Amino acid sequence: MDQAHNHLSAEDEKKLRQLEKFGQRIDAAEEKLDGKPSVIAQANRDSGLAWRVMVDIIAGPAVGLLVGYALDKATGLSPLFILLCFFLGMGGGFLNAYKTATKKSNAVGFKKEK
Repeated sequence: MDQAHNHLSAEDEKKLRQLEKFGQRIDAAEEKLDGKPSVIAQANRDSGLAWRVMVDIIAGPAVGLLVGYALDKATGLSPLFILLCFFLGMGGGFLNAYKTATKKSNAVGFKKEK
């Protein structure tokens, strides 16, 4: 032990050595993982992706219905805008879900990155 640990009792020194060994085991385990995500982390990531796709599919038509309803009330053209906006919302929702599922959600459009 170095001089900073001279004042420790034998029992404390034993605990300190155990902690140092435990730290070495943790370091070895982290090196073994080498940045790979754990099974739980991967499951959480996949679950989050599934929830986002589901929200995209539901939110698009829902927003379309609300906008269409408001436009129908404002213009008096009852079924026109609610149907039009619903289908536009459905298309947008499915497009967002597709882009999310294929990891294209951060890019604008469908151009491939160089």
